[in-house]
Amino acid sequence: MKRFQLAAGAVLLSMAAGAHATLITDPVSGPSSPYTVIDFTHPYSYSHSFVSQGFDASTWLIDSASLTLKLYDRANQGNETYIFTVGAGANTDVFSGTNIPNGASKTDYLVDLAASLADLGADGILGVKLTVGAAGQNYEFVSSTLALNYHLKQVVEDPQTPDDANRLPEPASLGLFALGAATAGLIRRRRAR
Repeated sequence: MKRFQLAAGAVLLSMAAGAHATLITDPVSGPSSPYTVIDFTHPYSYSHSFVSQGFDASTWLIDSASLTLKLYDRANQGNETYIFTVGAGANTDVFSGTNIPNGASKTDYLVDLAASLADLGADGILGVKLTVGAAGQNYEFVSSTLALNYHLKQVVEDPQTPDDANRLPEPASLGLFALGAATAGLIRRRRAR
C-alpha cells in the first residue's frame, strides 16, 4: 500500500508541474529627480517589454497581467484627472479617475488589464500613455511595473506522423500506466485473500 501511495504522489506531482504558472515583472522608471511631468500638452508614453526575458508568442500563454503606476503630484493644483491608455488598436484599455493626492507622497495605482492582454500576447510588448483630463492639470510619472503570469502552452503533435511507432511515451503517460497497473495489482491481491 505504501508503494502505491508513493507512486500516486509522484504521478500527481509530475502532472501538476506541467501546469505551473510563472510570474515575471518588467519595471520602468522615469528620471529620479525631477520626475517626468505630464500635463495637457505633454503626455508621456513608454513601453513594457518581455522580449529580453524570452517571450515567445507561440509558446507563452498569458494568464493575467497587472500594471502598477507610481505617480506624484508636487504642485497644489486641486484634483487632477488622470487618463491611462494601455495597449493599441482594438486591444486597448483606458482608465481614468481623479485626485492624485497633492504633497510629498507618491501614490500607487493598480490597473488590471483586460483587452490589452491580447496586445501584450501578440509580441510581448505593451505600450502605455499617460495624460491628464484638462488644461492646467499636471502630475509626475515616477515608475511603472508590469507583472505577468504565464505558462507554457502544451504542444500537441500531429498523430499522423510516421515516427509515432518509434516514439517513446511521455513520462506522465508512463506514470498513469504505472498507477493503473499498481491499482490492478492491489485489487487482485485483495481478491486473492
